[in-house]
Amino acid sequence: MLGPLKTRSILVNVLTPFVLLACVACNNGGFSFRRASLSDLLGEGIDPAQPLSSEIESFDPDTDEPEATYGSEGNRDTFTQGYADKVDIVWVIDDSGSMVDNQNLLADNSPAFTQRLEKAVEQGSDFRLIVVTTSATSPKCNDFLKSQCTKYAPDGILTPATWQYFDDCVKDFAKLDGDCEQEEGIEASRRALDPKFSPVFNPQFLRSDANLEVVYVSDEEDYHAWYDWKVGDKALDGVPVTQDMIDRLEKEMSTPDLQDGRKRDGYETYFPLLENHLTFFKSLKSTTGTSFHAHAIVGHESTLASCKAKEVGKRYIDFAKMTGGHVSDICGKWDDTLDAIGLKTAGLKSCFPLSVSPKDPASIKVFVNNLEVPPSSYSYHAVSNQICFSTSPLVGTYIYIDYL
Repeated sequence: MLGPLKTRSILVNVLTPFVLLACVACNNGGFSFRRASLSDLLGEGIDPAQPLSSEIESFDPDTDEPEATYGSEGNRDTFTQGYADKVDIVWVIDDSGSMVDNQNLLADNSPAFTQRLEKAVEQGSDFRLIVVTTSATSPKCNDFLKSQCTKYAPDGILTPATWQYFDDCVKDFAKLDGDCEQEEGIEASRRALDPKFSPVFNPQFLRSDANLEVVYVSDEEDYHAWYDWKVGDKALDGVPVTQDMIDRLEKEMSTPDLQDGRKRDGYETYFPLLENHLTFFKSLKSTTGTSFHAHAIVGHESTLASCKAKEVGKRYIDFAKMTGGHVSDICGKWDDTLDAIGLKTAGLKSCFPLSVSPKDPASIKVFVNNLEVPPSSYSYHAVSNQICFSTSPLVGTYIYIDYL
Protein backbone atom coordinates (compact mmCIF):
# COMPACT_ATOMS: atom_id res chain seq x y z
CA MET A 1 0.00 0.00 0.00
CA LEU A 2 1.28 3.42 -0.92
CA GLY A 3 0.39 6.47 1.06
CA PRO A 4 -2.03 6.72 3.94
CA LEU A 5 -4.79 4.15 4.13
CA LYS A 6 -8.00 6.04 4.97
CA THR A 7 -10.31 4.29 7.37
CA ARG A 8 -14.07 4.43 7.09
CA SER A 9 -15.73 7.37 8.80
CA ILE A 10 -16.64 6.31 12.33
CA LEU A 11 -17.01 8.41 15.46
CA VAL A 12 -15.64 6.53 18.44
CA ASN A 13 -15.87 7.75 22.02
CA VAL A 14 -12.20 7.55 22.98
CA LEU A 15 -9.47 9.98 23.96
CA THR A 16 -7.45 11.96 21.44
CA PRO A 17 -4.21 13.09 23.09
CA PHE A 18 -3.59 16.47 21.53
CA VAL A 19 -7.10 17.92 21.57
CA LEU A 20 -9.00 16.04 24.27
CA LEU A 21 -9.10 16.73 27.96
CA ALA A 22 -10.59 14.42 30.59
CA CYS A 23 -12.56 15.65 33.59
CA VAL A 24 -10.78 14.49 36.74
CA ALA A 25 -12.59 16.62 39.35
CA CYS A 26 -15.94 18.37 39.20
CA ASN A 27 -16.40 20.50 42.32
CA ASN A 28 -18.87 23.36 42.86
CA GLY A 29 -19.89 23.22 39.25
CA GLY A 30 -16.30 23.64 38.07
CA PHE A 31 -14.13 21.26 36.05
CA SER A 32 -10.50 20.33 36.37
CA PHE A 33 -9.02 18.80 33.22
CA ARG A 34 -5.87 16.97 32.26
CA ARG A 35 -4.44 16.09 28.88
CA ALA A 36 -5.04 12.48 27.81
CA SER A 37 -1.89 10.40 28.03
CA LEU A 38 -0.50 7.32 26.34
CA SER A 39 -1.44 5.25 29.40
CA ASP A 40 -5.05 6.41 28.95
CA LEU A 41 -5.10 5.02 25.41
CA LEU A 42 -3.26 1.84 26.32
CA GLY A 43 -5.67 1.02 29.11
CA GLU A 44 -3.53 0.98 32.24
CA GLY A 45 -5.73 0.83 35.32
CA ILE A 46 -9.06 1.64 33.63
CA ASP A 47 -11.91 -0.31 32.10
CA PRO A 48 -11.01 -0.75 28.41
CA ALA A 49 -14.68 -1.13 27.48
CA GLN A 50 -15.54 2.36 28.73
CA PRO A 51 -14.23 5.90 28.05
CA LEU A 52 -12.50 7.72 30.88
CA SER A 53 -15.18 10.39 31.03
CA SER A 54 -18.36 11.49 29.33
CA GLU A 55 -16.77 14.93 29.04
CA ILE A 56 -14.61 14.03 26.02
CA GLU A 57 -14.88 14.65 22.32
CA SER A 58 -14.75 11.97 19.65
CA PHE A 59 -11.83 10.97 17.49
CA ASP A 60 -12.78 11.16 13.79
CA PRO A 61 -10.40 9.07 11.67
CA ASP A 62 -11.37 11.04 8.54
CA THR A 63 -10.23 14.37 9.97
CA ASP A 64 -7.90 13.53 12.86
CA GLU A 65 -5.75 10.80 11.31
CA PRO A 66 -2.06 11.62 11.85
CA GLU A 67 -0.10 12.64 8.80
CA ALA A 68 1.68 9.73 7.10
CA THR A 69 5.32 9.74 8.18
CA TYR A 70 6.78 8.82 4.80
CA GLY A 71 4.08 10.02 2.41
CA SER A 72 3.73 8.05 -0.80
CA GLU A 73 7.19 6.51 -0.32
CA GLY A 74 6.17 4.42 2.65
CA ASN A 75 3.54 2.03 3.91
CA ARG A 76 0.74 2.62 6.38
CA ASP A 77 -1.26 -0.19 8.01
CA THR A 78 -4.38 0.85 9.92
CA PHE A 79 -6.28 -1.13 12.55
CA THR A 80 -9.26 -0.51 14.82
CA GLN A 81 -9.08 -2.16 18.23
CA GLY A 82 -12.08 -4.26 19.20
CA TYR A 83 -13.17 -7.48 20.86
CA ALA A 84 -13.16 -10.78 19.00
CA ASP A 85 -16.48 -11.89 17.48
CA LYS A 86 -16.22 -15.47 18.79
CA VAL A 87 -13.89 -17.06 21.33
CA ASP A 88 -13.62 -20.67 22.55
CA ILE A 89 -11.93 -20.88 25.97
CA VAL A 90 -10.44 -23.99 27.59
CA TRP A 91 -9.44 -23.94 31.26
CA VAL A 92 -6.99 -26.75 32.05
CA ILE A 93 -6.76 -27.05 35.83
CA ASP A 94 -4.41 -29.26 37.82
CA ASP A 95 -6.59 -31.68 39.83
CA SER A 96 -3.91 -32.88 42.28
CA GLY A 97 -4.38 -32.63 46.02
CA SER A 98 -1.85 -29.82 46.43
CA MET A 99 -4.04 -27.58 44.25
CA VAL A 100 -7.12 -27.42 46.50
CA ASP A 101 -6.31 -23.96 47.91
CA ASN A 102 -5.53 -22.57 44.47
CA GLN A 103 -8.71 -24.11 43.02
CA ASN A 104 -10.73 -22.33 45.69
CA LEU A 105 -8.93 -19.04 45.06
CA LEU A 106 -9.63 -19.38 41.35
CA ALA A 107 -13.32 -20.09 42.04
CA ASP A 108 -13.72 -17.27 44.56
CA ASN A 109 -12.14 -14.70 42.22
CA SER A 110 -13.78 -15.95 39.03
CA PRO A 111 -16.04 -12.85 38.67
CA ALA A 112 -12.93 -10.83 37.80
CA PHE A 113 -12.63 -13.09 34.74
CA THR A 114 -16.28 -13.38 33.70
CA GLN A 115 -16.97 -9.66 34.11
CA ARG A 116 -14.38 -8.94 31.45
CA LEU A 117 -16.18 -11.30 29.09
CA GLU A 118 -19.53 -9.72 29.91
CA LYS A 119 -18.21 -6.35 28.70
CA ALA A 120 -17.34 -7.96 25.38
CA VAL A 121 -20.71 -9.74 25.16
CA GLU A 122 -22.43 -6.37 25.54
CA GLN A 123 -20.62 -5.33 22.36
CA GLY A 124 -21.62 -8.43 20.41
CA SER A 125 -18.97 -11.03 21.22
CA ASP A 126 -19.84 -14.70 21.73
CA PHE A 127 -17.97 -17.01 24.11
CA ARG A 128 -17.93 -20.72 24.90
CA LEU A 129 -15.99 -22.26 27.78
CA ILE A 130 -15.06 -25.74 29.01
CA VAL A 131 -13.06 -26.89 32.04
CA VAL A 132 -10.81 -29.99 31.89
CA THR A 133 -8.01 -31.43 34.01
CA THR A 134 -4.27 -31.85 33.50
CA SER A 135 -4.53 -35.68 33.60
CA ALA A 136 -4.01 -36.81 30.01
CA THR A 137 -2.65 -40.34 29.71
CA SER A 138 -3.73 -42.20 32.82
CA PRO A 139 -6.13 -44.93 31.59
CA LYS A 140 -8.18 -44.42 34.73
CA CYS A 141 -8.61 -40.69 34.34
CA ASN A 142 -9.17 -39.97 30.66
CA ASP A 143 -12.84 -39.22 31.21
CA PHE A 144 -11.64 -36.11 33.04
CA LEU A 145 -10.68 -34.69 29.64
CA LYS A 146 -14.38 -34.19 29.09
CA SER A 147 -15.57 -30.84 30.35
CA GLN A 148 -16.24 -31.04 34.08
CA CYS A 149 -19.25 -28.71 33.77
CA THR A 150 -21.71 -31.26 32.40
CA LYS A 151 -24.08 -30.98 35.34
CA TYR A 152 -24.37 -27.24 34.74
CA ALA A 153 -24.67 -27.03 30.94
CA PRO A 154 -25.25 -29.32 27.92
CA ASP A 155 -22.01 -31.09 26.93
CA GLY A 156 -20.31 -29.15 29.74
CA ILE A 157 -20.04 -26.06 27.50
CA LEU A 158 -20.62 -22.84 29.42
CA THR A 159 -21.97 -19.79 27.58
CA PRO A 160 -22.83 -16.26 28.76
CA ALA A 161 -26.14 -17.69 29.98
CA THR A 162 -24.48 -20.31 32.21
CA TRP A 163 -20.98 -19.16 33.08
CA GLN A 164 -22.11 -18.19 36.56
CA TYR A 165 -21.42 -21.89 37.18
CA PHE A 166 -17.74 -21.54 36.29
CA ASP A 167 -16.77 -21.31 39.96
CA ASP A 168 -18.84 -24.42 40.75
CA CYS A 169 -17.03 -26.37 38.02
CA VAL A 170 -13.70 -25.34 39.50
CA LYS A 171 -14.74 -26.28 43.03
CA ASP A 172 -15.79 -29.71 41.77
CA PHE A 173 -12.13 -30.45 41.07
CA ALA A 174 -11.52 -30.97 44.78
CA LYS A 175 -13.89 -33.94 44.54
CA LEU A 176 -12.03 -35.71 41.74
CA ASP A 177 -10.16 -38.97 42.33
CA GLY A 178 -6.85 -38.24 44.02
CA ASP A 179 -5.12 -40.92 41.95
CA CYS A 180 -5.43 -38.72 38.85
CA GLU A 181 -2.49 -36.47 39.62
CA GLN A 182 -0.62 -36.39 36.31
CA GLU A 183 0.48 -32.83 35.61
CA GLU A 184 0.55 -33.00 31.82
CA GLY A 185 -1.66 -30.06 31.00
CA ILE A 186 -0.51 -29.24 27.47
CA GLU A 187 -1.02 -32.83 26.32
CA ALA A 188 -4.37 -32.89 28.15
CA SER A 189 -5.58 -29.78 26.32
CA ARG A 190 -4.51 -31.30 23.03
CA ARG A 191 -6.38 -34.56 23.64
CA ALA A 192 -9.45 -32.70 24.84
CA LEU A 193 -9.63 -31.05 21.40
CA ASP A 194 -8.27 -33.79 19.11
CA PRO A 195 -10.82 -36.07 17.38
CA LYS A 196 -8.18 -38.82 17.30
CA PHE A 197 -8.81 -39.26 21.00
CA SER A 198 -12.55 -39.74 20.66
CA PRO A 199 -14.62 -40.16 22.73
CA VAL A 200 -12.70 -38.18 25.36
CA PHE A 201 -12.41 -35.02 23.29
CA ASN A 202 -15.21 -32.43 23.25
CA PRO A 203 -16.78 -32.65 19.77
CA GLN A 204 -19.43 -29.93 20.19
CA PHE A 205 -17.03 -27.32 21.51
CA LEU A 206 -14.63 -26.02 18.87
CA ARG A 207 -15.86 -23.58 16.23
CA SER A 208 -13.78 -23.06 13.10
CA ASP A 209 -14.47 -19.32 13.03
CA ALA A 210 -13.65 -18.63 16.70
CA ASN A 211 -10.43 -17.70 18.44
CA LEU A 212 -9.04 -20.38 20.77
CA GLU A 213 -7.74 -19.44 24.22
CA VAL A 214 -6.29 -22.12 26.54
CA VAL A 215 -5.54 -21.27 30.18
CA TYR A 216 -3.27 -23.60 32.20
CA VAL A 217 -3.39 -23.57 36.00
CA SER A 218 -0.90 -25.76 37.89
CA ASP A 219 1.51 -25.68 40.81
CA GLU A 220 3.89 -28.10 39.05
CA GLU A 221 5.77 -28.43 35.78
CA ASP A 222 4.17 -29.84 32.64
CA TYR A 223 5.32 -33.27 31.56
CA HIS A 224 3.92 -36.35 29.82
CA ALA A 225 3.64 -39.69 31.60
CA TRP A 226 4.04 -43.06 29.91
CA TYR A 227 1.85 -46.05 30.69
CA ASP A 228 2.58 -49.64 29.67
CA TRP A 229 -0.61 -50.21 27.72
CA LYS A 230 -1.39 -53.47 25.95
CA VAL A 231 -3.84 -54.14 23.14
CA GLY A 232 -7.27 -54.70 24.63
CA ASP A 233 -6.62 -52.78 27.85
CA LYS A 234 -9.46 -50.50 28.85
CA ALA A 235 -8.34 -46.92 28.44
CA LEU A 236 -9.54 -43.67 26.95
CA ASP A 237 -12.82 -43.64 28.84
CA GLY A 238 -13.26 -47.40 28.58
CA VAL A 239 -12.40 -47.71 24.89
CA PRO A 240 -10.06 -50.67 24.23
CA VAL A 241 -6.44 -49.77 23.47
CA THR A 242 -5.53 -50.47 19.85
CA GLN A 243 -2.17 -51.27 18.30
CA ASP A 244 -2.32 -47.93 16.48
CA MET A 245 -2.50 -46.11 19.81
CA ILE A 246 0.49 -48.03 21.12
CA ASP A 247 2.49 -47.46 17.92
CA ARG A 248 1.83 -43.75 18.03
CA LEU A 249 2.90 -43.42 21.67
CA GLU A 250 6.01 -45.54 21.13
CA LYS A 251 6.98 -43.35 18.18
CA GLU A 252 6.68 -40.27 20.33
CA MET A 253 8.74 -41.90 23.06
CA SER A 254 11.55 -42.92 20.72
CA THR A 255 11.75 -39.94 18.35
CA PRO A 256 14.35 -37.40 19.57
CA ASP A 257 12.89 -34.49 17.61
CA LEU A 258 9.51 -34.96 19.31
CA GLN A 259 10.85 -34.43 22.82
CA ASP A 260 13.38 -32.33 24.70
CA GLY A 261 15.01 -35.27 26.46
CA ARG A 262 14.30 -34.42 30.10
CA LYS A 263 13.24 -37.05 32.62
CA ARG A 264 11.34 -36.67 35.86
CA ASP A 265 12.35 -38.66 38.93
CA GLY A 266 9.90 -41.36 39.90
CA TYR A 267 8.10 -41.49 36.58
CA GLU A 268 8.86 -42.80 33.14
CA THR A 269 8.11 -39.59 31.31
CA TYR A 270 9.07 -37.57 28.30
CA PHE A 271 8.58 -33.98 27.23
CA PRO A 272 7.22 -33.45 23.69
CA LEU A 273 8.65 -30.37 22.03
CA LEU A 274 6.44 -27.33 22.48
CA GLU A 275 6.79 -26.58 18.77
CA ASN A 276 4.89 -29.79 17.99
CA HIS A 277 2.07 -28.83 20.31
CA LEU A 278 1.98 -25.36 18.75
CA THR A 279 1.68 -26.85 15.27
CA PHE A 280 -1.34 -28.86 16.38
CA PHE A 281 -3.17 -25.91 17.95
CA LYS A 282 -2.45 -23.65 15.00
CA SER A 283 -3.91 -26.32 12.71
CA LEU A 284 -7.20 -25.94 14.60
CA LYS A 285 -7.23 -22.22 13.84
CA SER A 286 -6.48 -22.20 10.12
CA THR A 287 -9.52 -20.04 9.33
CA THR A 288 -8.45 -16.54 8.28
CA GLY A 289 -8.75 -14.05 11.11
CA THR A 290 -8.78 -16.58 13.95
CA SER A 291 -5.98 -17.05 16.45
CA PHE A 292 -4.66 -19.27 19.25
CA HIS A 293 -3.15 -18.18 22.57
CA ALA A 294 -1.99 -20.15 25.59
CA HIS A 295 -1.97 -18.55 29.04
CA ALA A 296 -0.23 -19.78 32.18
CA ILE A 297 -1.04 -19.36 35.87
CA VAL A 298 1.83 -21.33 37.35
CA GLY A 299 4.69 -21.35 39.82
CA HIS A 300 7.48 -18.78 39.37
CA GLU A 301 11.06 -19.10 40.56
CA SER A 302 10.99 -15.82 42.49
CA THR A 303 8.11 -16.83 44.78
CA LEU A 304 8.44 -20.60 44.90
CA ALA A 305 9.97 -20.71 48.37
CA SER A 306 7.34 -18.45 49.94
CA CYS A 307 4.14 -20.01 48.59
CA LYS A 308 2.56 -23.42 48.05
CA ALA A 309 3.64 -23.92 44.44
CA LYS A 310 5.70 -27.10 44.18
CA GLU A 311 7.59 -26.40 40.95
CA VAL A 312 8.21 -23.70 38.38
CA GLY A 313 5.87 -24.16 35.40
CA LYS A 314 8.59 -23.44 32.87
CA ARG A 315 7.02 -25.27 29.94
CA TYR A 316 3.67 -23.59 30.50
CA ILE A 317 5.42 -20.22 30.67
CA ASP A 318 7.41 -20.91 27.50
CA PHE A 319 4.30 -22.09 25.66
CA ALA A 320 2.38 -18.96 26.65
CA LYS A 321 5.21 -16.72 25.50
CA MET A 322 5.44 -18.60 22.19
CA THR A 323 1.80 -17.75 21.47
CA GLY A 324 1.73 -14.18 22.80
CA GLY A 325 -0.36 -15.27 25.80
CA HIS A 326 -0.49 -14.01 29.37
CA VAL A 327 1.69 -15.36 32.19
CA SER A 328 0.81 -14.96 35.89
CA ASP A 329 2.27 -16.23 39.14
CA ILE A 330 0.00 -18.75 40.86
CA CYS A 331 1.21 -17.19 44.12
CA GLY A 332 0.14 -13.70 43.04
CA LYS A 333 -3.10 -11.77 43.47
CA TRP A 334 -5.85 -13.87 41.93
CA ASP A 335 -8.24 -11.00 41.22
CA ASP A 336 -5.58 -9.18 39.21
CA THR A 337 -4.57 -12.40 37.46
CA LEU A 338 -8.12 -13.28 36.41
CA ASP A 339 -8.85 -9.72 35.33
CA ALA A 340 -5.81 -9.84 33.03
CA ILE A 341 -6.73 -13.29 31.69
CA GLY A 342 -10.29 -12.12 31.03
CA LEU A 343 -9.03 -9.08 29.16
CA LYS A 344 -6.72 -11.20 27.03
CA THR A 345 -9.22 -13.96 26.25
CA ALA A 346 -11.89 -11.42 25.34
CA GLY A 347 -9.90 -10.88 22.18
CA LEU A 348 -8.33 -7.47 22.66
CA LYS A 349 -5.33 -7.54 20.37
CA SER A 350 -1.86 -6.66 21.53
CA CYS A 351 -0.16 -7.68 18.25
CA PHE A 352 -0.91 -6.30 14.78
CA PRO A 353 0.47 -7.90 11.58
CA LEU A 354 2.10 -5.73 8.93
CA SER A 355 0.99 -6.08 5.31
CA VAL A 356 4.57 -6.27 4.01
CA SER A 357 7.96 -6.77 5.64
CA PRO A 358 9.72 -3.47 6.41
CA LYS A 359 12.85 -2.82 4.42
CA ASP A 360 14.16 -0.96 7.44
CA PRO A 361 12.66 -1.97 10.81
CA ALA A 362 14.17 1.15 12.35
CA SER A 363 11.79 3.21 10.21
CA ILE A 364 8.69 1.91 12.04
CA LYS A 365 6.50 4.60 13.60
CA VAL A 366 3.40 3.69 15.59
CA PHE A 367 0.44 5.94 16.43
CA VAL A 368 -2.54 5.25 18.71
CA ASN A 369 -5.24 7.64 17.48
CA ASN A 370 -2.95 10.61 16.69
CA LEU A 371 -0.42 10.11 19.47
CA GLU A 372 2.94 8.73 18.40
CA VAL A 373 3.88 5.81 20.65
CA PRO A 374 7.46 5.60 21.96
CA PRO A 375 9.37 2.48 20.82
CA SER A 376 9.59 1.35 24.44
CA SER A 377 5.82 0.66 24.36
CA TYR A 378 5.97 -1.89 21.56
CA SER A 379 8.31 -4.29 19.80
CA TYR A 380 8.69 -5.52 16.24
CA HIS A 381 8.82 -9.30 15.70
CA ALA A 382 10.52 -10.00 12.37
CA VAL A 383 9.64 -13.71 12.15
CA SER A 384 5.91 -13.09 12.44
CA ASN A 385 6.18 -9.58 10.92
CA GLN A 386 4.02 -7.91 13.53
CA ILE A 387 4.05 -5.09 16.04
CA CYS A 388 3.26 -6.11 19.63
CA PHE A 389 2.31 -3.63 22.36
CA SER A 390 3.30 -4.25 25.96
CA THR A 391 -0.26 -3.17 26.91
CA SER A 392 -3.27 -3.68 24.62
CA PRO A 393 -4.77 -0.43 23.24
CA LEU A 394 -8.29 0.45 24.33
CA VAL A 395 -11.42 -0.73 22.55
CA GLY A 396 -12.26 1.64 19.71
CA THR A 397 -8.81 3.19 19.34
CA TYR A 398 -7.19 3.42 15.92
CA ILE A 399 -3.68 2.09 15.40
CA TYR A 400 -1.56 3.47 12.56
CA ILE A 401 1.79 1.85 11.69
CA ASP A 402 4.11 3.63 9.24
CA TYR A 403 7.28 2.13 7.81
CA LEU A 404 9.54 1.97 4.78
